[in-house]
Amino acid sequence: MPGTGRHNWYFVGKPPMIFRIVATLLFTNVFLSLILSLFAQKLIPRGLPNAQLCPAMASYGIQYGVPRWLCWYANWDIAITFVLLGMGALIMFLFRKNVAYVDMHQRRGPKRGRGGGA
Repeated sequence: MPGTGRHNWYFVGKPPMIFRIVATLLFTNVFLSLILSLFAQKLIPRGLPNAQLCPAMASYGIQYGVPRWLCWYANWDIAITFVLLGMGALIMFLFRKNVAYVDMHQRRGPKRGRGGGA
């Protein structure tokens, strides 16, 4: 899995299809969660039928009337994110023979230091 930190893990060959699915769901969930938290007051129309006040979507003391499924998602979006992240880690553990560790900050070339060297 590509990254910019010191520890990087990559799938050797193609990643398993289940990993692609979980990664896609994870990024979609994070995107929807950010959109919901940042733009809820602009995207949700007022006076929706069957709307209920949702404490999970309260911002600055204002509660929004949203459908039940949207309130459920707002309550559980962080838990869903961590479950998907854990599933990705579990998939990497189960397919550990196909995962390689690469140290990106390893010195390349001869070491330079004090003293004489041959």
